[in-house]
Amino acid sequence: MQELRSLTPQEIERLQSQNCECADWTRVEVSAGFNPHFIKNTRFSGKIKLGVLENEFELAGGYGYVPTYKKGEKANTSLW
Repeated sequence: MQELRSLTPQEIERLQSQNCECADWTRVEVSAGFNPHFIKNTRFSGKIKLGVLENEFELAGGYGYVPTYKKGEKANTSLW
């Protein structure tokens, strides 16, 4: 399993500027190579673990989809 780390203050600021909310940012962990660019309009709650996000596309109804897995890894997706 990949090692996870806490968000940096700069990543939290970027997520907040993209209309993301979280009552406790210390409960959000990310893997090496994480880029907050792809996460917008999201409300996090509970313990969150995010992998590397590499691209996005829009689903019908305007929902964004970001695949968060690479070949050989367990699938994990995010919707916003």
